[in-house]
Amino acid sequence: MKREGFVFGFFTGGGTRALLEEAGFGTSSGLHAGSMISNKTSAMVEMSMIMIMAPQGDTVVGSRIIALNVRHWIGDRVWIGGGLGEIEGEVNALSVMISAGYELTQTRTFALDLA
Repeated sequence: MKREGFVFGFFTGGGTRALLEEAGFGTSSGLHAGSMISNKTSAMVEMSMIMIMAPQGDTVVGSRIIALNVRHWIGDRVWIGGGLGEIEGEVNALSVMISAGYELTQTRTFALDLA
């Protein structure tokens, strides 16, 4: 499948955060926009929000992440990605993102991924 031009997408699912003494799993959602820089590689800006139950279990901690992300297809449907950015919340810090996914379906202008 030929990939070219503008890339836009949204996602929702699970995520994790390890920041100082607080860590945990929660729900995340966000969007990304960018461009294909080759047939197998895209560069994007990604903005996401993650909501995590605090370790004591009675509060929810939210953080925003803004990152530059690169995604590379290692097969016809399998991709890996990674990026660097900033996490904003009760503490601002460097964000490192790692991702992988599989394209369930793809047409000329649309793809549905499982990541």
